[in-house]
Amino acid sequence: MVVSKTDNSSSAIFNSVVAKFTASLSDATHKSYSRMINNYLQFCDTYYAECRPFPSSHILLSHFIANLFLRNYSPSTIATHISALSFVHKSNSWPNPTDMFVIHKTLKGVQNSEGKNDPRLPITKDILIKLIDSLPCVIVNVDNQLALKAMFLLAFHAFYE
Repeated sequence: MVVSKTDNSSSAIFNSVVAKFTASLSDATHKSYSRMINNYLQFCDTYYAECRPFPSSHILLSHFIANLFLRNYSPSTIATHISALSFVHKSNSWPNPTDMFVIHKTLKGVQNSEGKNDPRLPITKDILIKLIDSLPCVIVNVDNQLALKAMFLLAFHAFYE
């Protein structure tokens, strides 16, 4: 406990400065982290309702990472989820399970398997023709239309030959 020789108004000033430093996230990051923390809370509520979500354990976090991976989240988005949870732990002075070896290795495994869980199909010839046919609807300049058409066709032939 900190004992201050100053009056309460000085303490209030110091507290407001500390609050500004701890609120160092940009608005966009704050909104993103809020969404990701809510995603984590929903995961906990769905699969581990008997557990307290915070402070979290490394086991719970590794299962959360696996859940995000199975839901086809990109490795970078999964890492940002873990950053958001790390921020919550650090700002509450809780032990930070995101710093544990198993979490780092789980994230590395997700990153190494990138593309292996990609549900998207390659572009087909029919889709390419539709894209080329729609160019006049979205590109006014004829030269730009021709340049894009050439790029589409070259990329398609390079990929499929």
